[in-house]
Amino acid sequence: MAQLERDPNGHVLTRASTWDGPTSIDNTGIAGCCGSGKGALEFKLTDSASYGPKYLRVYCQQVHDFPQEQPADSIPDDLDDLILPLVIGPVFLHPSDRLLSSATNKPMELWPEDTPMVHATYRWFGTQHRGHLAIHEAWEDGIHGKVWDSALVMVKMIQRMAQHPSYRSYLDGKHVVDLSAGTGLLGMCALRESKCRRVTVTELEEALPLIKSNVALNHQDGDNHDRIQVLPLLWGDHDQAMACGKADLILASDVLYEAEFFESLVASLVDLCAPKGRVYIGYKRRGFDHEEEARFWTLCQAHFQVTLLNDHPDDPDGGLLPVLATKVGVKLYRLVPA
Repeated sequence: MAQLERDPNGHVLTRASTWDGPTSIDNTGIAGCCGSGKGALEFKLTDSASYGPKYLRVYCQQVHDFPQEQPADSIPDDLDDLILPLVIGPVFLHPSDRLLSSATNKPMELWPEDTPMVHATYRWFGTQHRGHLAIHEAWEDGIHGKVWDSALVMVKMIQRMAQHPSYRSYLDGKHVVDLSAGTGLLGMCALRESKCRRVTVTELEEALPLIKSNVALNHQDGDNHDRIQVLPLLWGDHDQAMACGKADLILASDVLYEAEFFESLVASLVDLCAPKGRVYIGYKRRGFDHEEEARFWTLCQAHFQVTLLNDHPDDPDGGLLPVLATKVGVKLYRLVPA
């Protein structure tokens, strides 16, 4: 993808949206903030010398108050580590002063069906090499359609692997598997940041179109395209795992969300991991209790040595744990064959 360039003539006016009337979104009474983690922002582009396409980068510049308790000294200097920037686009301007007949300041569910629009949400990630990664999210696709907190932590872990001489051998010349990849972020980050031999990105069959579109989005010039493959993998399916091939490095982000699939997930880890391979799992507690978590790691311990890097800062891999992990409550586990 071409690098984004700032429009020196463009100006953006913004305001938080509020609305009245029956909708499926709760009205909290706070401008711009709605129930169920939703919000709305109106923007107006003016004084631009070109009509598009344009992309709006929405980011956190200052924290006045945070919905969760945050000690003052825990707010990072780089606020991108607290609230992930959002890129909206493409936006095309029309050379006309005619106002749209649709009331587009209302929730989209109240817009007329024939309202012309292109709706896409991207996350923008800086990389150490060759610019940035653009990740298209599809929240309507469910769990696999968005970037979760553990993936943000593991992106920084991958960057540390690629930068530090002690860890570079984990990636360079190796086969990397991004297991149940969601958007494909980790696999593409490993490909972009290192000299890995091959990257295999896996997901359920119905989730593959989003990953393939993100691969195409970030490799439009064909660079590295022959080193990445996107394959279906249902946990526990031995034949699909064998089609992926043995992996030297397995990356798994926020894959623990249904206890009934624990045995199948462990079976796939065993099928995929090379005899001297490594598995890194990013996990953030949501619905599980301690007993459920313990059951999963006990299943893993039948095949792997399991280390929680958060509790072992002096471990040789302790340097892989970014500060962000503590701030967002993500645990980073390393598994190596027993």
